[in-house]
Amino acid sequence: MLETSQNNYQQSHEVKEQRLSHVDPSLPEKEKAKGLMQSFANFLCTEEGNEFFLGQVLRYRLGKTDSLMENVYVLFNLILKTPIDFVFSSEYGISLWPHDLGFQHHPMLEKELKESPNCFFDDYISETTTFLVFHTVFRFPELFGKDFRTVFYRQSIHTLLKFGKSCKRLHLIQAIIRSSILMHRINEL
Repeated sequence: MLETSQNNYQQSHEVKEQRLSHVDPSLPEKEKAKGLMQSFANFLCTEEGNEFFLGQVLRYRLGKTDSLMENVYVLFNLILKTPIDFVFSSEYGISLWPHDLGFQHHPMLEKELKESPNCFFDDYISETTTFLVFHTVFRFPELFGKDFRTVFYRQSIHTLLKFGKSCKRLHLIQAIIRSSILMHRINEL
């Protein structure tokens, strides 16, 4: 028992304060950062990028509920109605909807964000009790606007259909997609 207490005591003293500073980037740095984020947004709208992202999102959602119907409906509802709130945490990754879909990983983008977060974000929030840092005020929200969401939504439907076909459950996935779209339209009334 004493040994355990001593270990906990030693561990609590190993926690160090993290000093953060925020320096505004130069115009060329901002342009480079915006270009990188534009290519990430374009990547999410490609077949490969959409599969990569949706795979992580659906794995996260399956941890909350097993219902594929509910997960597809929540995904469509987020894409169509909920504003995108791009967030980065060096500990957890990136997220378009952090409160609803958790965080996903994209190693190349995370590396760039970690090296110069001030180029991508205006500010940061640090969680003092856990010593985590979240960058929340994204500099380029227009990149994830209505045009992006329309293309992303269309590609997500295509990705889900491709997934259904690969599992030999195309008709089931088609029915789930139709029902999710119908439920979304009913909720809009």
